[in-house]
Amino acid sequence: CLCRSSSSPHSGTAAERLTDDLLVEILSRVPAKSLCRFKCVSNHWLNLIDHSDHRKKLPQTLAGFFYTSSRTEFILESPVRFVSVPGSHCPLIDTTFAYLPKHEHIYILDCCNGLLLYGLYAQEISCIVCNPATKKWVTLPNSGQAAEQVIDTRLGFDPAKSPHFHVFEFVEQEGDWTSDLAGVAVYSSETGRWVYREKKWN
Repeated sequence: CLCRSSSSPHSGTAAERLTDDLLVEILSRVPAKSLCRFKCVSNHWLNLIDHSDHRKKLPQTLAGFFYTSSRTEFILESPVRFVSVPGSHCPLIDTTFAYLPKHEHIYILDCCNGLLLYGLYAQEISCIVCNPATKKWVTLPNSGQAAEQVIDTRLGFDPAKSPHFHVFEFVEQEGDWTSDLAGVAVYSSETGRWVYREKKWN
């Protein structure tokens, strides 16, 4: 069961001694921005907020998806749109992302558990990772990999495991038209650095 018994005694901090019913009541009164942050407090808080039994009491929990569409091959100028899941009562999301630093040709590369990964075309800063619920963002330094050799870029984030995220750039072998993987450049938000891992298999 995801929920602890409200009659069980607890030790530790004051928050840990609160019953689940009381904790849900408190969380139901906070804005979506704070609620999203509280998911990172602990696995128990994450399960409590995401539990289906509590969704009616926590109407501001974000639920939906971002997408872009274009009728041309040049997708960098395509607007970003957000669609909320029916019945989620999701607050409005600013899809203009006006709070992000001003760059030309910014586009979505990936998303994972509420975070968005943006690519910057022909810029010294390679990527931006942002949380559209809290409007917090961080710029990533260039990985040092040649843009023409990066065949894919992905974002990894699991708030139940860690508050830190990782970005992966998959690099193909130089001068190889078969797109064989040469290695992976990995960025960690914990260290703020890129680490390149060469492929060790055939």
